[in-house]
Amino acid sequence: KNPNIPVKFGIGIILLGLGYLVVQIAPVSDAFRVPLWTLILLYFLHTTGELFISPIGLSMVTKLVPKDMTGTAMGAWFLSFAGSNYVAGLLAKFTGSEEGGEEAAAAALDKSVTLATYTDVYTTMGMVTVGIGFLLLLLSGPLNRMMHGIR
Repeated sequence: KNPNIPVKFGIGIILLGLGYLVVQIAPVSDAFRVPLWTLILLYFLHTTGELFISPIGLSMVTKLVPKDMTGTAMGAWFLSFAGSNYVAGLLAKFTGSEEGGEEAAAAALDKSVTLATYTDVYTTMGMVTVGIGFLLLLLSGPLNRMMHGIR
């Protein structure tokens, strides 16, 4: 049976979160290099999660919005991507050094600190994202009822 829209969104968000969590389980060499399979698995999970969200979300917008507001709602849907890119920039700030000048350059050269920072930030992001996905799965019943049978 084809799952309903909120379930598909929940699965997509969980896949995105699992992609972030891949960095937590990846073994690291003495030279602080991350294996290629880590990146391949991360991209696979993120791409699959995106395929659960983007086309289904666009379809959902056109089905659930009144016909005379479809253009505005689709514009808002695409504007949400701009907001997502802003949040991605904030996430990138958390992985960088907050100091400037020579101290920032020295911190960037310390590979163990840099890798630990990336791992901590992306693990936290992954756990939060997976939690949001499971919350969406739990709320899929009420959300589906609010959609009045639109699939």
